[in-house]
Amino acid sequence: MKITTTQRIPSRRAFTLIELLVVIAIIAILAAMLLPALSSAKMRAQQLKCTSNLKQLSLASIMYINDTGGFIGYSDPTLPGSLWMGTLINLYAQVDSVRQCPVTALPKVTTASQVGDCATAWAWYDNGAGPPAHAARLYTGSYAINGWLYKDPTNFRTDVPNNTDYYFLKDSAIQKPSDTPLFLDSVWVDFWPWETDAPNTDLYLCGGTSNPPGMARCVTPRHGSKPPGAAPRNFNPSQVLPGSVNLGFMDGHAETAKLQKLWRYQWHKNWNMAIVNR
Repeated sequence: MKITTTQRIPSRRAFTLIELLVVIAIIAILAAMLLPALSSAKMRAQQLKCTSNLKQLSLASIMYINDTGGFIGYSDPTLPGSLWMGTLINLYAQVDSVRQCPVTALPKVTTASQVGDCATAWAWYDNGAGPPAHAARLYTGSYAINGWLYKDPTNFRTDVPNNTDYYFLKDSAIQKPSDTPLFLDSVWVDFWPWETDAPNTDLYLCGGTSNPPGMARCVTPRHGSKPPGAAPRNFNPSQVLPGSVNLGFMDGHAETAKLQKLWRYQWHKNWNMAIVNR
């Protein structure tokens, strides 16, 4: 067919390079606007999961107290070396993941204990030596038990006069169960808070297992507006603490609290707000 001058073949108009660059720039801007919202939603979901874990641990402990008439011992005589983790997993909380805050990574060790940090779970290795002898096992987790709620008042705070006077020892001694923390985010398995404890200047490592085993172990900004990896490494303790942690309480509820508020709870039997200096 012969094409005359009055007939035109329709042409397909392609995007110019400038137009493609504009589209890519618009997509990049939209992505940049959405990423913070998605990141915030993810952190919120992780925080809710962490709160749920602590609620389950607290309820499991309360069941243990009701069933046995006493608090969890520092060392279960039927499973020595396993601390509270062995007691609860064998009797109630039979899922390892309930001890794991979802914002923390698992430690890489398999046959050794290792302290955690703001972004990493701790590891506790029970070599099974006994007595009685039992299978060796590695326990991991992101939470600590309030040591003043142990059954046996072993003197772990040698810097505190008359240390044994501050253990609750029995359920009836807890006057404010909704204000008495049982478990919370921490870099180690347990700690014994004291009114005048100061936070560590490194809020990522939190002092690790250094003594005295006080409040610093849980003053870690694991939750909040920033990821745990952004925790300050050189913090001025006189400033307002950033971030928050999750806690489970003796009445079975769990909540999120700002780090600055941690000294406002009833950690031991004779907690004295008059000497709290934060």
